[in-house]
Amino acid sequence: MLLDEPSSGLDIGVRRQLNKYLTTLAENEGISILLTTHLMDEADECTRVAILDEGRLVAIGTPDELKSRIGGDVVLVETNNGQSLSNKIEEELNVSTTVTDNFIHIESTRGNEFIKDIMVAFPDDIQSIRLSKPTLEDVFIKLTGNKFV
Repeated sequence: MLLDEPSSGLDIGVRRQLNKYLTTLAENEGISILLTTHLMDEADECTRVAILDEGRLVAIGTPDELKSRIGGDVVLVETNNGQSLSNKIEEELNVSTTVTDNFIHIESTRGNEFIKDIMVAFPDDIQSIRLSKPTLEDVFIKLTGNKFV
């Protein structure tokens, strides 16, 4: 079964019902389902995910396999001067960053300690900071350099 954005326009309750129904079809009826989506939480429920960038396949695997491509935790820094602060962080803290809009994405194996390092080094440049485990959106940003919209 081929579905193009099947949950587009659905509220969260109906979307959950649709996902449950599709899972039942796949498991009980042996139906293979290929769907496109821009909702990363929806993609996270799939058994395999392919990420495309400008029509080019950049990654394929289970959601967990794709998320394991992120080197540890994800630190997301919100700032008004994204590229400028990104350059400073890369230079002073010796890490790679990706900038999307006013957000700086950083992978860190020691995220909780790294947040302290950023806050001490750049206290006036940071509006907010978040620590999380990798998501498929983080993988998309890492592989394409673009925010998923």
